[in-house]
Amino acid sequence: MTVNSNVSIGRAGEPRAFVTTRWSLILSAANSESGEQEACTVLDELCRTYWRPVFSFVCRRGYSMQDAQDLAQDFFCEDTET
Repeated sequence: MTVNSNVSIGRAGEPRAFVTTRWSLILSAANSESGEQEACTVLDELCRTYWRPVFSFVCRRGYSMQDAQDLAQDFFCEDTET
């Protein structure tokens, strides 16, 4: 079965679309003039939206659940440092 690279398989085996990137949120966090609080709020929303897809991607690459959790967390930590 061929699956589009931006589609994941749900628990029942049906394809699920990857959440569209919210560039407005990313740009808002990067250019936030209202300070650290708004940037933290935006980062929280991005993490809640994208953590599961990133974690699932890493799991499908053969990593254990614990390693996949660590790698997903590292992805977001590295993203916030740049």
